[in-house]
Amino acid sequence: MVGPAIKLQPSLRLKMTPQMQQAIRLLQVPILDLKALIDEALNENLFLENEEAEVHETESYALEHTGLPNLSIDGIDRITYKETLSDDLYRQLEFKNLGERKNKIGYAIIDSINENGYLAADLQTIRDTVAPEIVVSIGEIEAVLERVQQLDPAGVGARTPKECLLIQLRQLDSGIPGLELACSIVEKEKLVDLNFSKEFDRLKQELGASDEDWYKAIALIKNCELHPCKSINAPTAQTMIPDVFVRQVDDCLKVVLNDAFIPQLKINQIYANALREDKKRFAECRAQLIQAKGLIKSLEERRETLKKAAEAIVRQQEEFFEKGPEYMRPMVHRDIAEVIETNESTVSRIAATKWMQTPRGPLEFSYFFSSGLNSSSGKKSSTAVRAIIRKLINDENKAHPLSDRKISAILLSGHGINVATRTVAKYRKKDGIPSSTKRKKR
Repeated sequence: MVGPAIKLQPSLRLKMTPQMQQAIRLLQVPILDLKALIDEALNENLFLENEEAEVHETESYALEHTGLPNLSIDGIDRITYKETLSDDLYRQLEFKNLGERKNKIGYAIIDSINENGYLAADLQTIRDTVAPEIVVSIGEIEAVLERVQQLDPAGVGARTPKECLLIQLRQLDSGIPGLELACSIVEKEKLVDLNFSKEFDRLKQELGASDEDWYKAIALIKNCELHPCKSINAPTAQTMIPDVFVRQVDDCLKVVLNDAFIPQLKINQIYANALREDKKRFAECRAQLIQAKGLIKSLEERRETLKKAAEAIVRQQEEFFEKGPEYMRPMVHRDIAEVIETNESTVSRIAATKWMQTPRGPLEFSYFFSSGLNSSSGKKSSTAVRAIIRKLINDENKAHPLSDRKISAILLSGHGINVATRTVAKYRKKDGIPSSTKRKKR
């Protein structure tokens, strides 16, 4: 018989320091929220003070000639855009840091979610949609679907009303009275209409529930939403400020950070030196001084990482800026991470929340990342393929519009790009283009 023993096993593990956590959090904070955060720190931390930043000549040029709409009275350019349910779910998914492969599966799942929040396609259809770009199993799709079902609003991605209710109930605190009974009720019955009572009496007796527990459970079920997205499926107007300006300066593209209006922080040395003379008081305030230095360092790291990422994106997509979206190169987060020597999750956070104002208009960082499709000349960006499809439709004979099958054939014969008919339909729908029958002019 072997008795208990103590065993030491060495292992390497990355521990997130408070400094690292703060730097990551600041990286994904939108620019308006960042300004508010800095203003709050200035008010609360006695060691911080605002240092007016010098605006360089190139930066002044970029700020004065960006051509953004809706110039506000405070001099900040704002971009107003319509955010859809899919946009919101894409962004939430990217924060999960699942990796490129699982993200692609997740995007296909999100594309199949209808306006009420339900998954409108079966898993085999989703599997066909991502092929031949990636070959996946049904189990893999099921696993990613479970992650999508963890997104907000609760219940999104459900396949049936029963699953929708269970998703919402299982996201509640396990200690809530009546929760286990509520799940049992939903599991046993196909509850679509919760306003009946005859079956409730039978089910209550079958489950052996007391009146008090029963009413608590029913209250939890009735508090769930059978159509979790019905109140948010309409696009909502969002106001964004570009984090980066990209300008054509002579023959090259110049990247300038939009930090002219963000307070530039420094340590108040007069106050810090005065406190050092009072050792007791300085010991009490030392934590604030450490926090102040940490915030300044994190903000500088944020600035450097954001600029490096923006410059790397612009270099990789130079042809897009020169010739247009048909020349967008396939690019994934890993490509930029390798260039700027950081990890994919950092690039993913940047791509999910940042905007750049460019000569081709305001664009999200995420716009520049797209998968590659096979073509006779190598990989072709899905963004470029979508641009070609839009051009084909714009130039079509309106009396005889191109069907998705015909567009697929033209892409293969005229551009050497192998795109399935269902993929053409998916891209067309993403761009808000109706089918050929609806485009036909009589």
